[in-house]
Amino acid sequence: MSETVESTVEIVGEVCPPELTPEQMANRLAVEYHFPTAFYSIAKPEFLDTAKFVSKEYLNKAKKEKPKDKLMDKLFPVVMSNTFADDERVRDLVMYVAQTSWNILNEQGHDMRNQEVFIMDFWAQEHHMRSANEEHVHGFGAQITGFYVLEAPENCSRISLFDPRPAKRQINLPEANMEQVTYASHAVNYVPQPGTLYFMNTWVPHGFTRHGNEKPLKFIHFNLGSRWIATPPAPDANTEVQSTAEIV
Repeated sequence: MSETVESTVEIVGEVCPPELTPEQMANRLAVEYHFPTAFYSIAKPEFLDTAKFVSKEYLNKAKKEKPKDKLMDKLFPVVMSNTFADDERVRDLVMYVAQTSWNILNEQGHDMRNQEVFIMDFWAQEHHMRSANEEHVHGFGAQITGFYVLEAPENCSRISLFDPRPAKRQINLPEANMEQVTYASHAVNYVPQPGTLYFMNTWVPHGFTRHGNEKPLKFIHFNLGSRWIATPPAPDANTEVQSTAEIV
């Protein structure tokens, strides 16, 4: 005796069958995606030499001032500098980061007409063998977080992004294939590229996997906030406008 199989609804994917019958079309389920999580990147090698030189100076200062703690140095072999966004030598990089962050928030649909973006934190990090940075977010009103990678040797830490939706993570099913990025993924890893800027909304949980090279991973980490401008400044015809990244 044969069984009657009830038709089910199919998910509309990017690749559609070449020919569909009217019955098949009637059982195609339309799908829309909302509340996306964006991760932006752009190669900007023109800032690299200066950024490496200035970062090295601040990292060396941090090494001299870092308290000696054998246990912590073993568990977390990392050096972090103080913020240096006000150093005139990296002004072009800082301005590019700030303007691009404003562009991102504006393109995402936020009303930025009377908002200005400002640097909250801008500091260098140097991660040594087995160092890692656990999942975290930045608070205190920050809107955009990112990195400018200075040095990334082979087998270095990966940039890790984690699903920011706690409700989904609470009930998430096992992934069919963790090597693929799918709707079921709870984390995504990126190989950092020297001379590349990375941006994301600050509410995206992020971190770095454990470092696996004797040569250190070095990057600049930054956070930017947004604040109200009572009266937006009028454009100055004598002010040179610096090029910034556009959202693709």
